[in-house]
Amino acid sequence: MAAFSYDSLKETYKDFLYPMVEIQVEGTSIADDRNQIPFSNVVVDLTSGFEANQATYDLYNCFDPFTSEFQFAKVKKYILIGSQVSIYMGYSSQLREVLRGVICKVDFFLEEEDVPHITV
Repeated sequence: MAAFSYDSLKETYKDFLYPMVEIQVEGTSIADDRNQIPFSNVVVDLTSGFEANQATYDLYNCFDPFTSEFQFAKVKKYILIGSQVSIYMGYSSQLREVLRGVICKVDFFLEEEDVPHITV
């Protein structure tokens, strides 16, 4: 088992000041997209047992209030069932892959008290 000192981790991760998350679907980063699809609420559950690891995240800015429709063409490449997903987390520019898997569930939320979004 590897041993780490707090001081070396603090130096590596630039004082833990700028937490970062990157999500790639089929090798394309959601954040790099010109469609400006912000994501939020990233939760990664890692286990040491036989059960599968899992992650969820929400995609925003994908609903047109004038037509009352989700903009499926805008987000299609990020929500297709079976697409490979990699999630990286860290601080500043020091990101590490924490989960690799496939999309197996997509939920569309349009509730009165909440901003319309898609949960993957």
